[in-house]
Amino acid sequence: MSALSTPYRSGLWARLSGRWTLSPPHLVHGQYARSKAAAAQRALDHAREGLNVSIVHPSGIIGPGDHSRRNHMVRTIQAMASGRIPVSMEGGYDFVDVRDVADGILACEEHGQAGECYILSGHYVRVRELLNTIRRIRGKRENKIELPHGLVKRIAPIAERLSLLAGDHSPLLTPYSVYTLHTNGRFSHEKASESFGYRPRGITESIRDTL
Repeated sequence: MSALSTPYRSGLWARLSGRWTLSPPHLVHGQYARSKAAAAQRALDHAREGLNVSIVHPSGIIGPGDHSRRNHMVRTIQAMASGRIPVSMEGGYDFVDVRDVADGILACEEHGQAGECYILSGHYVRVRELLNTIRRIRGKRENKIELPHGLVKRIAPIAERLSLLAGDHSPLLTPYSVYTLHTNGRFSHEKASESFGYRPRGITESIRDTL
């Protein structure tokens, strides 16, 4: 399993359909993304040599069961629900339920083709839509305040530093998280759906169960 890594250049968008080859590691942003891209490329290299391996690429994973509280987006959703994050910001991303990812992995193991990559995405959600879905589930009024990208981009390094100084070693607002929300986060799971019947559930159900 390899996380989706959005390339720097928007011209490579078609590769995110799962039908093209992976983008080279140097074209993705962040050490985590680069390590995933490099590992996936190594697996595909071995597949060309005859190894029976296929790769699934989930988008941003949410859903129930994160008892360790290490999942960045799960913690963000819970912070929005508690009021620690009261406003939204410009941008969005594709989020998928962990249960759908698990089902997709099992289906790929049984029906996936060696040397192929399958995107296990869910639904693209803007941050504002995410926040207000959570607020509706909690019985609160929607919040129309949406901070502009330029402002949040300037605030993020300061917020990250202050969180680290306060002892929070996994801050929610970071330059990388702001960058990710403004990459091309619209992924297609068409190939997985056609190959082994992958069907992600609705985003509202996933958000509710995350809470």
